[in-house]
Amino acid sequence: MRVLFALLLALPLLASAQTPASTSASAPANKPSAAASAPAVAKRKLTALAVTGESIQLLTLQADRGNLTSAGSWQLSPGSVFDSELLAAVSHAVAAAAPDREIKTYTSSTRSLFGDPASLFVDGKLTLPGTLGDALRGRGATHLFLITRAQQSPALVPALPDKIATPLEGAGFVIDLRPTGQIGIDGNPGLPILAAYLSLRVALVDLADYRLVKEQSILVGQRLPVERGVANPFVALSPEARLAALKALVAAELPQAIKTLLPK
Repeated sequence: MRVLFALLLALPLLASAQTPASTSASAPANKPSAAASAPAVAKRKLTALAVTGESIQLLTLQADRGNLTSAGSWQLSPGSVFDSELLAAVSHAVAAAAPDREIKTYTSSTRSLFGDPASLFVDGKLTLPGTLGDALRGRGATHLFLITRAQQSPALVPALPDKIATPLEGAGFVIDLRPTGQIGIDGNPGLPILAAYLSLRVALVDLADYRLVKEQSILVGQRLPVERGVANPFVALSPEARLAALKALVAAELPQAIKTLLPK
């Protein structure tokens, strides 16, 4: 995976190991086998860039704030951890759906370099910082999968609690600590609600002219188990378990989006 830095924009790609085809033991030593002499078929090249960043959105609902949503964030460890997970899923999806394609993946150490994701496309044409677009195209790629955050309504996600006033954006969690909102049918206070969600945009861009070919929105949520007696279920969840919950949503949704967007 490449990491694009603000100044250099690109670093050498981690090369994947390739094993040369072995020669048949029965073939004469001075005569290559038919398989070895057959010309290799060049794979069509694609590339993927994820710029969602390391900040995970946290939306908290508390009784003393009525229906107001307290917005915060959880910072992942440096190294674009979540973007790396997204790109790994893209690579696996392309390999499974289109083995005749070659995919190279990139992320950025500075999401602010790309500005507001909603402003990356003007009149259907992608604008990338610096000479990044030319660099991607210069390496032979014909199309780009661009994964960014997307602002979408929480009301469209059945797994999330009601009356969330803040739009979803990127990856995140909703923590609902309003006890009156979770009264059980037996009249006893219910458990707090903890839910993970994704709100992303996946765009396919033709690198010949940087035009948007098509796009797919991902908006999904999943409630997580909560133990009775836990005051704040998000705090009780380990960082590894938090990331695992988000990875599960990525694995469930992103491969289908990539399959739908694959260029002909």
